[in-house]
Order: sequence, then C-alpha cells, then structure tokens
Amino acid sequence: MATNNNNPLVYYRRGLAYYKNKDYVAAIKDLEKSLLNRPNRNIQSDIYYHIGIAYSNLEKHEEAIEPLSKAIELEPIPRYFHERAKCHILLERNGSALKDLNAVIDKQPENAFAFFRRGFAHKALKKYDEAAEDFMKARELSPTDPRLIINKKQIYQTKYRKLCEAGEEE
Repeated sequence: MATNNNNPLVYYRRGLAYYKNKDYVAAIKDLEKSLLNRPNRNIQSDIYYHIGIAYSNLEKHEEAIEPLSKAIELEPIPRYFHERAKCHILLERNGSALKDLNAVIDKQPENAFAFFRRGFAHKALKKYDEAAEDFMKARELSPTDPRLIINKKQIYQTKYRKLCEAGEEE
C-alpha cells in the first residue's frame, strides 16, 4: 500500500488498523513513522501508548516502558499508568509498579484491577498486610469477578495473574 511519505496521520491510522488486527510489529513500525513526521500534539500520547501496548502484547515489556512513559508525560491518564505498572510487575520492578498503581488508584478509587495488581506488588516487596488489604479491596469492589479470587494456599508461589491483555484496561 502506497502512503504519503510525510503524512503522520496516514501512518497513525494505519498503525492503529494493524494494532486492531494484532499485527503488532507492523503497528509499531507505522506508529514510529508517524512520530518521525511530527504529528499533532493531540495524538502523540495515543501513538506512544499504542507503541507501548504493542510491545507488551509481543511480551517485550522492557521495550514498552519508554513509550508508555512518554505517553504519561504528554497525558497522565490512569490507563497509561496501569499499562506501565503491568510491565513493571512482569519485570519485577515492584517499587515502580506501586508508584504507577497508586497514581491509578488516586484517580480511580473504584478500580478493582489496580488494587489487585497492587496487592501483587506489595506481596513481592514482602508487605503482606498491605497485599492482603489490596486483595480484599479488589474483591469488595468486584465481588463477582472470578479473576480476582485468590487461592490462599497458592498465593506464595504466584507472582502475577493476567487479568486482561495489554490495551484492554478500562
């Protein structure tokens, strides 16, 4: 498909189409081309966000951190912090995950997934009372969600539980 070599909006839209079709490598390529062609500031955070979650979906969590951080710098919305927190947890950077999840909870105090994930970050840092409180709060906020049920006998071996794909946070 021929494209206008200097229209960032063309690359942005095609990158999003690739992303929706789960062609994350092509999505990253086009989204990065969009950035090289200086897109309007109002879409830059979304471009960085989609690059980050495309890397996450490729299980390249280290590569996802920088674009997600740039998205947060441009527009500090909870979803961006939440996606970066998931990367930090998977990279066992639990202190950084706690900071990001605290930012999510400050803006979305009813976000059960944020409390649940923060529970795992607390557990990894051996803050067991805080972890237990967060796990209970997650269940309180979403009592019918089976993904938030913790098997107390297996919790010590569990480092993380995937609740949704990258890019599917509310």
